[in-house]
Amino acid sequence: MLLLAGGSGIVPLMAMLRARVRSTSAAPFHLLYSTRTPDHVFYAAELHETGRSTDQVRVDRIFTRSGLPDDPRAPGRLRPEDVPPPGDEASRAYVCGPNGFVEHATRVLLERGHPASEIRTERFG
Repeated sequence: MLLLAGGSGIVPLMAMLRARVRSTSAAPFHLLYSTRTPDHVFYAAELHETGRSTDQVRVDRIFTRSGLPDDPRAPGRLRPEDVPPPGDEASRAYVCGPNGFVEHATRVLLERGHPASEIRTERFG
């Protein structure tokens, strides 16, 4: 499963992440979380712990304005190379965030080859 969160769009996706962590599933699970800066990350400690404590759950943070000094990725909007192709980790993608993020992330998913029928969105703003 692939989750893409923009800003406070992480809030509804956290329920899915927490349920996955509690499950015994071995299916890959990937969260891409985009925020302006590291100071804007909701659930920072929980996401850090989740990302390092299990091999089956991957948590990646994308910073659009400024990142951490040792980040290998330069700040900027979500890019096609940030998103795994369909079949690698996910057959279905869930996107949640402000309208602009959801529209952009959906375009990136489609560009990456994800079928529209497998993309679920929730937007606000």
